[in-house]
Amino acid sequence: MNGTYSNTAGKGIHRKGHIMSIGHRQEHLSTRRKHIFAFVSLFTFILIIYGNSFHGAWQFDDFDNIVNNPQIRTNELTKGSGKQTFSPIHYLILSRPVAKLSFALNYSLGGLNVFGYHLLNLIIHFTASFFLYLLLYNTLNLPLLKKSYGYLSYEIALLAMFLWASSPVNVNAVTYIVQRMTSLAGMGYVLSMYFYLKARTSEGRVWKIAFFLICAITGCLAIGSKENAATLPVSIFIYDLFLIQGTTFENIKKHTPIIILFLTMVISGTVYLLFFTPIVDYQYWTFTMGERLLTEPRVFLFYISLLLYPVHSRLALDHDFQISRSFLEPWSTLPAILIILFLLFYAFRMSKRHPLLSFCILFFFLNHLIEGTIIPLDLVFEHRNYIPSMFFFVPFAIIITKAFHHFSYRKSLQLVIFCFMTFILVTQGYTVSARNEVFKSPDSLWKDSALKSPFLSRPRASLGFIYAGQGNFQKAIEEIETALQLSRYADLEQLVLYHVSLGSFYFVANYKDDLSLSHYEKALEISPRIASPLVYHNMAFIMLNRGNLGKAHEYGEKAISYAPNNELAHSNFARILLKEGKLKEAINEASRALSIHPDFPASLAVLGEAYRLNGNYERSEHYWEEFIKFDPTNIPAFLALLELSHLQGKKDKSAALIKKLLVLSQGKSILEVLKQSNVKNFPYTPDPRIISMLFQKYHKINNPENTGS
Repeated sequence: MNGTYSNTAGKGIHRKGHIMSIGHRQEHLSTRRKHIFAFVSLFTFILIIYGNSFHGAWQFDDFDNIVNNPQIRTNELTKGSGKQTFSPIHYLILSRPVAKLSFALNYSLGGLNVFGYHLLNLIIHFTASFFLYLLLYNTLNLPLLKKSYGYLSYEIALLAMFLWASSPVNVNAVTYIVQRMTSLAGMGYVLSMYFYLKARTSEGRVWKIAFFLICAITGCLAIGSKENAATLPVSIFIYDLFLIQGTTFENIKKHTPIIILFLTMVISGTVYLLFFTPIVDYQYWTFTMGERLLTEPRVFLFYISLLLYPVHSRLALDHDFQISRSFLEPWSTLPAILIILFLLFYAFRMSKRHPLLSFCILFFFLNHLIEGTIIPLDLVFEHRNYIPSMFFFVPFAIIITKAFHHFSYRKSLQLVIFCFMTFILVTQGYTVSARNEVFKSPDSLWKDSALKSPFLSRPRASLGFIYAGQGNFQKAIEEIETALQLSRYADLEQLVLYHVSLGSFYFVANYKDDLSLSHYEKALEISPRIASPLVYHNMAFIMLNRGNLGKAHEYGEKAISYAPNNELAHSNFARILLKEGKLKEAINEASRALSIHPDFPASLAVLGEAYRLNGNYERSEHYWEEFIKFDPTNIPAFLALLELSHLQGKKDKSAALIKKLLVLSQGKSILEVLKQSNVKNFPYTPDPRIISMLFQKYHKINNPENTGS
């Protein structure tokens, strides 16, 4: 009987275990379905609101960092190009190699076609958003939080994900191509935190090691994309202490050595930056470090207001923000500091009772620490909120989700809450789409900034540069003159650039040498260090144009002394040496320019002419042919080749070149062709006697009845 009972009991236990196993599988399947829904709905939503971003133009810093950056402009990711991508360009800083490698990948696949860059940016944003959802979902189910939030973890995580993914404040980090540095850092940041959580909550030793390894790799990816991700170890430590272990006295005491280590590293790093590197140098900025530290609390509150109320009229690439000169100027400075101190005090004071809210507050301010304190940078940029705002929407998602759940007995109130949240998400999505339209062209972007910051210099100057690129130098001069009159710029580099640009535009548009030189001299007066390379190069060009070879030589040498690795400075000096008849020196300088930038046509032209004058016709011919590959409609270059063919007795080649010149000249007479070819300061000047004779011979052979033409 006992055996029968035992057998029956065993079967019952087995059946119960089987039922529990089925229940576990169903729960797992349900969770998987939830994640699949989150994935698909997020993908669809992001594609809808960012769908018009794929053809947004290159903007602002895109040109220096991508379009004109030789470090990423490679057609294949060879071993050498990889080293180039990972090379430092700033003093003691390895400049964001992961982000640059991604740009190099884009360039190798599609050149400078913006579609591929925008597509990858969107994939990065989608990945960051989805893993933020996974991180939040798993966080809300931690033992410390599960009782309060576990039953609504899916809804809270889903809503917080959508609010963050559709925040218009993030547009500058997603649609502005170069800010992939920010979004890629954000993706690595959230991935690292997610895999840290998985490592801490996994039971198997192998899984723990694997997850910790992935956490480390993705953390390095984040920091290698942008330096502000260096706060990641601190974020993970606070996350673990506040949300996994709990801020009990015992836990805080246990982790005191780690806290002291972090504080020591922060203090040491600050001292190092202040006294042993040129990074924290405010010499050329329009505000001091103290003024920046006073201003940033107001900036942080401005960021919070943008995240809460992100309407189109408040969003811009360039914000005009008043500098705090003291605690009471403007009056909002001291209240802003007190509000932030209160929030930080609350976060630490209530960390045991409200650990999640405390963490969200600390996470926001911690991740503004690097770009919002001592390092001299522009005061305000929206993209700086990409990482700090990741947990910003969690408290709001909790309030809304709990309210919806609380009013389960009142369907009408639930409908109101649902409609309200739908309205918020649709409005945010619409604003994202509208902001994407602003990025369609540089013109639309800077007109938008000029409209929203009418007293700021940079938007007006940027419009001036756009007009100059279109050949409308008169309009360009007007805009930059306006920028100078407004006199609202962040640093002296901008002011120098405006004077240098005006000098160049006056010269190109009206050949007003005196006005050009006046602006160049002002630029040198403001800051010789910033202005020198470009200004001396341009002044040398003006003197060369005037025929003052002595002054041109002096300015050319100064340009090289300030910029020894600048191909333009070496090429321009080579042209001056050529005009002085110093052929050997001209060849050396032009060769130096080519060694810096192999695809620099101006240097090829100098070498072509120098070797022609030197009597080395074969080498001259080679360089002129290389030059024509870059400028296939350049008539003076074809005339140089024609003269070389004649000097070498290449009659067939001479005839072919004359045919080509007749096509390029579009039926003009030989006199008109020669007049058109006499470009001032072009290395080669045609010999009218030889060119006329060759054309006459060609016409005599091919049109014997029209030899007089």
